[in-house]
This record gives sequence, C-alpha cells and structure tokens, in this order.
Amino acid sequence: AFCWVQQQRAQRLQHLMVAQYRSYGVIAGTSIEGAIAEFARKVQHLQTKNAELSEQVQTLRPPLHAAPIGSLQIDAQNRLVLINPQACQVLDIATPDQEPLDGSNRLLLEMVRSYELDNLIEATRATQSPRQTEWLLHRISTDPSRIERHPPIPLRAHSVPLVRGQVGVFVESRREATELAQQRDRWASDVAHELKTPLTSIRLVAETLHSRVDPALQSWLDRLINETIRLSNLVQDLLDLSRLDGGAEAALNLTPINLVDLIQRAWHSLEPLATKKHLQFDYEGVAELPIEVDEARLFRVVLNLLDNAIRHSPDRGVIQVRLHGR
Repeated sequence: AFCWVQQQRAQRLQHLMVAQYRSYGVIAGTSIEGAIAEFARKVQHLQTKNAELSEQVQTLRPPLHAAPIGSLQIDAQNRLVLINPQACQVLDIATPDQEPLDGSNRLLLEMVRSYELDNLIEATRATQSPRQTEWLLHRISTDPSRIERHPPIPLRAHSVPLVRGQVGVFVESRREATELAQQRDRWASDVAHELKTPLTSIRLVAETLHSRVDPALQSWLDRLINETIRLSNLVQDLLDLSRLDGGAEAALNLTPINLVDLIQRAWHSLEPLATKKHLQFDYEGVAELPIEVDEARLFRVVLNLLDNAIRHSPDRGVIQVRLHGR
C-alpha cells in the first residue's frame, strides 16, 4: 500500500511538472527529458555567445590600450567605464601604473574638470550623433605657487554615441600643431620686417631717378614705384595679420576721403595690366561719396578687387563698377 501511494504521488508530481513546463512554453507535448535537454541547449548557446563576445572585447582592448590617441568611455550616469593611458596623459589624469581604468565607477567630473568635455558628452547623448569640439584645458593645481607651471592644453575631441546612453570619446592634444602655427606666424612676421628695408630703398632710388631720366622713360619708373608701394602694402598686411593673431588690435588711421577718387586711383595703378588684355573700365554712380576710413587699407581692398577682376575677365571685356550713395 505504501508503494502504491508513493507511485501515485510520483505520477501526480510528473503530471504537475509537465503542466508547468507547458505553461512556460517549453515545447508542449514533449517529455520532461526533452524539455530539459532543449533548455540545456539554449543555455549552452547563450554561454557560447557570451564567450565569443568576451573574446572580442579582449581582442579589441590591447589595440585600444596602445592607440596613439586618447580614448575613454562614459556610461549613462557619466561614470568612467574605460580610459587608456594616452587619455590619462592628454587630460592630465594621474594614475599609478598608467593601466586602463576598467570599471572604476568614478564620475568623470572627479577626474577631469572640463565644462567643454561634459558639454560634448551631453550633446552627443542628446542628439545621438557624432560631435567634435576644440578647447583649452586649464589644469587645476591645489598649490597656488605652481599655477604658472601648468599652462592650458589645447585639445580636440571627437565623440560617438553608444548603446544604453553611453558615449565614446577620442581626445588628442593640439599642442604641437599650435606651436607650429605660432612658429609659422613668427617666421612670416620676421620675413615681413626684413622686406620693409629693401623695398623702401628701391622706392627711394626710383623716386630719385624719376626726375633725372628722359620723360619718355618716366612712365616705367612710375610703374616701378607703384609696384614697390604695392609690395610694401602687402608686407604691412602680413605684419597686421601677425599682430591680430597675437591678440593685438591693429590701429586704424581714420581720415575723410572721397571714395570715388580712391576707386579711380586704384584703377589707374592697375591700368597697364588692363591694357594688355584690352579691358575697359566702366564706372557708374555718384560723382562724390565722402567717407571716413583707413585710406591705405581700403585702397588695398579695392586694389585686390580690381586686380581679381582683371585676372578673371576675358580679353576685350568690360570691368563695371557701380557705386550708389545713400
């Protein structure tokens, strides 16, 4: 009797398990052994996929670690997930062994105090599109006497949106490029200064000879003097650009002039070039337009406009200038 009771309980338990497996959608109509086998196969499949993904992560980690550009990954709560040694160096993050900080669970703000970087990450997450920005990273020192030892670092960052609100950022230092640009500007400024003296000498010699040569040859000296003046103005432009790049304001010498006369003088200085292409000058507008400007700089602007018109006009064409006052 006891065995019969145990047998009945085992049968009821088997029917209950089959009903539970069927309610969970595990291959209805099959045996418990088949359902368990199918479940085991699914578990094995998931384990295999997980192993493959782990292998891919381990394969990508060494190149990312040794990449010549800084790389970091931020999660949806702006916690640092991954950073390589190059990013630590560029962002001035102190680490004991310069190893990747995996799963540090630290807020990025604790390690890098940069509004521009935070804004880049938020914009990337909001728009779900790659972004780029450049800025100066001002390093913070707790020692006031060491502030001058930490000059700002010019940086450029590229960001890409990732899954689940994460953001990847590639960051690089622009210090070398900035220094090269500064060296180029200094070189241009030095060359411009060196050219001013010989151009001034050439102009003085030409003006001295102007009254001593045959009148038929004086037009050639006039052209030489005009071209020398033009080169001197270009040199002055280079010097002005150097001062502007350095943050200095170029002083403007404002004087009242007649704009119509300035346009006519600019055309006359370029007329020999227009004559070679048989170009005509057609002016239409007011006879006088008084303005207050820096005459030398505006003359160079008008000269460049007319020079471009001569260069790009077909032979025997017409260069038209329209000027209307208020």
